[in-house]
Amino acid sequence: VLISVRGFRIPAYLNSSLQGLTGCTIVGTWQLTFTASHWQRIAGPVEEAGSSWPFCISLLAALALSNFVHAGSFFHLLMKVGVVSTGVAKALQGVLVFVLSHPLYCKQDESQCFSPVKGVSLLIVISGVLAYISATSQRERA
Repeated sequence: VLISVRGFRIPAYLNSSLQGLTGCTIVGTWQLTFTASHWQRIAGPVEEAGSSWPFCISLLAALALSNFVHAGSFFHLLMKVGVVSTGVAKALQGVLVFVLSHPLYCKQDESQCFSPVKGVSLLIVISGVLAYISATSQRERA
């Protein structure tokens, strides 16, 4: 899908990159403004944990890099396999987050524990993914 600006077509990867840079600029500006005005709320816990600022900055850089790779992979999937298949992959990613959040984070945060409502949601997502896989395989056989 190409977007046209003043008669010139912009490739999807360039459009996505420009939107990402715009988002980073806006969110980054807000984060810097927030951080400057709330420095003590941030610096205190870092010092209490015995961490260092270079380590914190390296974690932030790693997070930014992983988000970049994640977004690039997402748009690559959109172009190669299509919107529906990418949506199914995102649904399965959500299922994985549901399943892993309980054993990894339930002890620290009760909201991360598995619940009946989360179980029903999980079943709905899995049913949708299985229905899509079934419909796709039947269409390919026909």
